[in-house]
Amino acid sequence: MLGESIFFGQDSVAMAEVLTPELRAAMPADFGRSKAVAWYGILEFGMIWDTANAGEARVVHVTSDA
Repeated sequence: MLGESIFFGQDSVAMAEVLTPELRAAMPADFGRSKAVAWYGILEFGMIWDTANAGEARVVHVTSDA
């Protein structure tokens, strides 16, 4: 395989944001030796146009096999 790419045209995908991404820190545990931080949010992505007809494709995946 030599490589691959994805081309996005106008109005190709939509994003719905249910919960805005945020950083969340856990309470320190084990006398302060264990700490944690997480990036948390709820997002959904979907294709608006899923047709592959000539002149109507909005997302094109190009790959090659060598």
